[in-house]
Amino acid sequence: MANTKRKNKDAQEETRFRIVDYLKNKRGTQKQAAEIFSVSERSVNKTWNKYKKKASVHF
Repeated sequence: MANTKRKNKDAQEETRFRIVDYLKNKRGTQKQAAEIFSVSERSVNKTWNKYKKKASVHF
């Protein structure tokens, strides 16, 4: 059963990575990303804001 949860976490991480890549490369809006990746707009917004916050720390 632990293996199933790990795959789920890996899948979630992959989705977050793909959302950031999609938005970073200006392929569309947060709303479009939510539709494409089958997540809520709020989830996309949270993922994007976390990415921007981490990215700004590195500069």
